[in-house]
Amino acid sequence: MGADIFMIVTGFIGAVEAPPYNYLWWVISSGAFLAILGSLLTEYSASAKRRNGRVNSLFQTLRNILIVLWICYPIVWILGAEGFRVISVGWETLCYAVLDLCAKVGFGFVVVSAGNETLAQASNSDRIMETTHSYMQSEERERSPY
Repeated sequence: MGADIFMIVTGFIGAVEAPPYNYLWWVISSGAFLAILGSLLTEYSASAKRRNGRVNSLFQTLRNILIVLWICYPIVWILGAEGFRVISVGWETLCYAVLDLCAKVGFGFVVVSAGNETLAQASNSDRIMETTHSYMQSEERERSPY
């Protein structure tokens, strides 16, 4: 969550900063985005694989939606008014509107359509604790020299 907040704040700074500093902030924000992607593709995916098939499938679907759509945001930024001005403000606004609708409404629709049983299993705090302990034990085994 910290990387997400950092990404948003540095992206905002990039949007209000004048060139060439705005590009530096875009790179910094994109770096935070890469950290989020790394977590999604490694530790969070590994944790989801330890859950039942439906919960893991839901996670993978949501993760993939997030990755595809969120990759588009920095592309629109660099092509838009804050970046290289390849696309007009109108097209940039349209792109952001479509991305926001897909990322928020589409994401929400997938979550809601997952079904009550899957959502209950996904949010089961006892199961989350079991998964956490399992993850911690596997990490300890990997680090142990014996």
